[in-house]
Amino acid sequence: MKKGVKLFLIILIILLLTACSSSYKIIEVEKNTAPETGIVPSTTNITPDEPVANPEIQPLPETTLETKTTSFALKNTKYTTSGAYNGILYSTIDNWKNATINTNQAFSDMEDNGVNYALIQFAIIEAPTRENLVKTKDLGFILSIIQEHPQRVNVIFNPAMNATDEKAILSTTLTDEFTKKLSTSRSIAQNNIIKGFGEFPLNTWGLQATNDRLTGIYNLANANKLAISLHPLKGKVPLDDFTSLAKDYPQITFIVQDVTPIEFDDNYDSFISLLNKTNNVYYTIDSNAILYDGAQSSITKEDSIDTAKAVTNFNAEFDSNYQSYINDAVLRYKPLVNAYPNRVLWGSSLGNNYTYTPEVYNRIIKADRIFIGKMDADKQEALAYKNALNLFGEGVVLQNEISIA
Repeated sequence: MKKGVKLFLIILIILLLTACSSSYKIIEVEKNTAPETGIVPSTTNITPDEPVANPEIQPLPETTLETKTTSFALKNTKYTTSGAYNGILYSTIDNWKNATINTNQAFSDMEDNGVNYALIQFAIIEAPTRENLVKTKDLGFILSIIQEHPQRVNVIFNPAMNATDEKAILSTTLTDEFTKKLSTSRSIAQNNIIKGFGEFPLNTWGLQATNDRLTGIYNLANANKLAISLHPLKGKVPLDDFTSLAKDYPQITFIVQDVTPIEFDDNYDSFISLLNKTNNVYYTIDSNAILYDGAQSSITKEDSIDTAKAVTNFNAEFDSNYQSYINDAVLRYKPLVNAYPNRVLWGSSLGNNYTYTPEVYNRIIKADRIFIGKMDADKQEALAYKNALNLFGEGVVLQNEISIA
């Protein structure tokens, strides 16, 4: 064969091999491209090569059950106040640290004060097995409450992980914990007793709401149409990014909670914009925000001292100042309620035993009722209970008795 022909054939073979190899290039998966404009970098140190999970999560199986009738009847408050709202209340959200609340006293107080329903936030601490979760300090704590007070309680939970641990705020870990505990809880109770996840203290975690490492848990909540309660802060969680997050996950009900009056004042325009641009974000006005002394809540300032002293201190401050605190709260929040009457919730947000001492609890709810009574008449019931009832419904009713260890 002539040299020219050989050379031609060699070149032809090379070209054919090159063409074949180019058709088998590896295509890289497109990374999550959450908007970054205005996002404050996370303060958490994450190893650069640590993977971030972004799973496509399917809804967990639910058991459809017939509604079980109960003897529960709506109750109005025993303690009426002239000029106050004296109707039904639905508290969103109460933070009951597992097994530390005297639940018998709490429900007695709630009944006397016409708090018919409560959305309770608690932690599932143990590993997600049936044996662990039916213990009185864990899911069993909530199940025992539901069994004793059917149709009155809905619950949201968090996995009780250490928020300062880097591993605890990675999407891989969070999503796995929430998925397993949600699934096990449903299998134990034979009912969809979990209404949502929270509270997410994003300011403590040093994460913005749109951080990719939270994507997995948003996917889980979105697929299962669950609520997420969180505490966004300007500088840590830009509200513009929170707006885009809410639009990306339309099946999630986002509940903004535990925002202090100072934070609210500093970010008023942003909160108004947030509610204006979304339809699945709700704002909670709680007792701590109503009884606020200008620097802190008159309720939480007594949390760290013994019960008897806390009761004495709170009652003295309340009796001297509650009217001025309420007037400040009305000036602050009435424009919000007027602008978005169907998107604002009331909640006591209590989580310390001293606050369920009757003389303290009665005072707190009295102040809340006076505050609600100063809203326009046609907006009072929505704030007091109807908005929450529309979101979460009446409380859970278990079909079968569950033995609590």
